[in-house]
Amino acid sequence: MNGNIYSPFELYVSSSIFTDSGNITLGANSVVAGSISTHKGKVLLDSVTVAGDIKSQYGDISLSGNTLIYGDVVLGYPNALSHCHEGDACHVQLTNTLPRVHIGENVRILGTLVINGLATLEIDNSASLLQIHFNTESLEYAQ
Repeated sequence: MNGNIYSPFELYVSSSIFTDSGNITLGANSVVAGSISTHKGKVLLDSVTVAGDIKSQYGDISLSGNTLIYGDVVLGYPNALSHCHEGDACHVQLTNTLPRVHIGENVRILGTLVINGLATLEIDNSASLLQIHFNTESLEYAQ
């Protein structure tokens, strides 16, 4: 799918959601039984429960409210820069446009936050421990 997926109301999805370049915006009390993924779009969730993973290769991810993710949250494309040569359009895009991850105060991620490549992190999370995985290095972010 290439269009935007937007629902300000409760939405129950019994499968996964995928879009290539559209944004995925789900409102309070929505439930997704599968995963959410996008290639270039943004993922904006407010008080949503997701049973699977959330993946975005180049778009922003914003999690707020009482969002609960049972899987991993993955941003970026593994080894993306190795497929590009310096000066190519893809190299410029990957190094000049940093995707952003925002994790709100009451968000819970039961899996791991995985960052492939460069990204801007905004973590307002009050959880005592949040595991973050940067490519091959794993570290824990304690607040």
